[in-house]
Amino acid sequence: ANWALNGLEPSRHVAAAEDAFEFLERAGKAREKWEVVIIDPPSFAPSKQAVEKAKASYTRLFAAAASVTAPHGTLALASCSSHIDSAMFMEICDEALGKARRQGYVLGVGGQPADHPYPAAADELRYLKFVTFRLEN
Repeated sequence: ANWALNGLEPSRHVAAAEDAFEFLERAGKAREKWEVVIIDPPSFAPSKQAVEKAKASYTRLFAAAASVTAPHGTLALASCSSHIDSAMFMEICDEALGKARRQGYVLGVGGQPADHPYPAAADELRYLKFVTFRLEN
């Protein structure tokens, strides 16, 4: 990890390269908590036919992440699935927070930056979604 190169104390940070579902399940069972949790998975919906399964996967992953976010901590969630629109993404986030029994306050909502433009007439190409929450309780 590049913690020291970025002026961060390596012993105070965790970098994990493993299946996120398994990691979060294990961390939840161990009652581990982090002040900042960032979830930026690959696309779970490569086609319209995959949307329902993707919604379930995002909900499960995001709920697990919310469960390991400390009270008053920051949870950042992202999706790069073009078949999951912004409204659906926010519904998934809401459902995940509910499943985790966490109350979230939206700190910011983002999308594609200037280096990922999309045609105004093709909203379906607006595939990047990002939301940051402060979680209570």
